[in-house]
Amino acid sequence: MGILKNLFPGKKNTPSGGSNELSEGDIFYTRFDNKFHVYKLLVFDKEFECYHVLCYEPVDGLPTEQEINELKVAIYHAPIATTGFVNPVFLANSEITADDLTGYYEYLKLTQESKELIAYADKYYQAGLDLTDQQRHNEAIDSYSKAIELIPTFFEAIDNRAFCKWI
Repeated sequence: MGILKNLFPGKKNTPSGGSNELSEGDIFYTRFDNKFHVYKLLVFDKEFECYHVLCYEPVDGLPTEQEINELKVAIYHAPIATTGFVNPVFLANSEITADDLTGYYEYLKLTQESKELIAYADKYYQAGLDLTDQQRHNEAIDSYSKAIELIPTFFEAIDNRAFCKWI
């Protein structure tokens, strides 16, 4: 019960350093039971005052910025109220990758209308087009594949991926 009390308290908490809210891509931690609980903020849902976070396995020592990428993921997606973190401490900010968003995409597929999925898929498709224009075909294939993963019937991405494989 102790961890839930810390994750879902009744009062508003703000990150250390004076900021009122965390930003997407922020990596931060809280301390509980002599462990560091590290999170990465993937999406800030202002409408529901909710953070969608990637949760790493708790660690005994505070990771350095270089060690963060080596942490094991415990939960690929957790929606947590913006008031749900007791004294979060900012560690770093890093780009949010498609791999980071795997759990969030599954959440969207199960809970949201398709327009949000379409927007994400279109970003990958557009990135694939840019990469194709730059003759970076392997990277383009990856972008098209991510678009197809979100929208399996995205025929333009399917066709372009095939053309990149053929080249």
